[in-house]
Amino acid sequence: MGRFKSLRDYVKFLKKRGELLEYDEPVDVRYELSAVTERYDGEKTILFKNVRGYGIPVLTNLLCKRERFSDVLQVPTELVVETIVERAKKPIETELVDSGPVKDRVYREGFDVQSMLPIPTHHEKDAGPYITSGVIIAKDPDTGVRNASYARMQVKGPRKLGIMINRWRHLWQLYAKAERRGEPLEVAIVIGGPPELIIEGAMPGNLVPITQDELDTAGGLVGRPLKVVECETVDLEVPAHSEIVLEGRIPPGVREEEGPFGDYSMVYDGIVRRRLEPVVELTCLSMRENPIYHDILPASMDHWILGGIPREAELLDTVRRVNPNVLKVHLTPGGCCRFHAVVQIRKVCEADGKTTIVAAYSPTETARDVKLVVVVDEDVDPFNLAEVEWALATRVQYDRDIVVLRDQPGSLDPSAIASTPKEVLTGEGGTEKVILCAKLGVDATRTFRNPKLLPLFERIKVAGGDVFGRS
Repeated sequence: MGRFKSLRDYVKFLKKRGELLEYDEPVDVRYELSAVTERYDGEKTILFKNVRGYGIPVLTNLLCKRERFSDVLQVPTELVVETIVERAKKPIETELVDSGPVKDRVYREGFDVQSMLPIPTHHEKDAGPYITSGVIIAKDPDTGVRNASYARMQVKGPRKLGIMINRWRHLWQLYAKAERRGEPLEVAIVIGGPPELIIEGAMPGNLVPITQDELDTAGGLVGRPLKVVECETVDLEVPAHSEIVLEGRIPPGVREEEGPFGDYSMVYDGIVRRRLEPVVELTCLSMRENPIYHDILPASMDHWILGGIPREAELLDTVRRVNPNVLKVHLTPGGCCRFHAVVQIRKVCEADGKTTIVAAYSPTETARDVKLVVVVDEDVDPFNLAEVEWALATRVQYDRDIVVLRDQPGSLDPSAIASTPKEVLTGEGGTEKVILCAKLGVDATRTFRNPKLLPLFERIKVAGGDVFGRS
């Protein structure tokens, strides 16, 4: 059973364990808050208690370590990815309750999100304040199945947001259905939901299919139903113990300029030409008494790990369907936990390395981002990049062990965007129709071509020690 019914329960847990920094110095939501967050990136969760102009504290760096997933799922860190694969397939139906703390304060009219909520401007060339932590709840117009996902949202007015929805995401499919009918898509944006929802919102599409209810999936992650309440102005449900909820509608046929925005790839998306994206027209704001505003600093370890671990689960599940001897998958921080994958296998035959590479590039949300796959043997720790580099140095012949795939679907890789022909790149409203990317696979496993020579690959060992410092 999940140990945290709310975000603040988890914050209390982190404080007790000495992993919460309560920051009392005054900070501005424009740049200053993000500058302090960056200083403690990958180290401490921060609760900013003195945000200039606001009476609401801001929480950052929540999931800045892999161990934080372990806290929520209550399994050892090394089992987190396997656990997500398993539990994502075992949803637990939500429990509808009459009310909850998120209904402490409800504003149907006259609210102004920019003046009421401490929404940061993160990077120096960002177009303005952005909501980065909002889990967007929507229903399939045909089936009523609920979707949960992330999308960056630019604050454009007191009750208007710009929203950048990737065209391959389930949320876009739901919006496209509603738009074809000339109808708005109702949404509820949860800021500071229970930890299991924060994780579930990052689940890729092949891991949780569009036919599976994602609020039920959130419950499955922690082994208990997610308690939900009905929204005030839209036909949706949200977690009863959420900190803040914004309700609204994405109207059909409306596109406005959005960006630039410093995204996970550590560059500005929309810096050369602005995107044209839908908008959210807000209809209600509800929140707890004394709420906490949760923020995710883009391109931080918090951002990368939240997006990376669920993608590791999707990649593991996908590749194992082809090669059941895949042991572990790691999306490396050096590749923004998106672009570079290390796959550890138990090699049985010579073809296993290349077969695994091809499987890793099967059409999935994760594979769209990945541009380098390195396959290693079971004696190489995929999380120890010194070991991975050693395998590249001692087990690879580059004229034989390389796979190159050209003109593959890509994502926010600036080198791919710059190389894609304009007529291919430009889609509806100036958004990316197709980004073409060259993808690389490296088989860094021992060769079986001459079994008598396999002793050549045996690693040296000091009695009682290890060359790479692992016990």
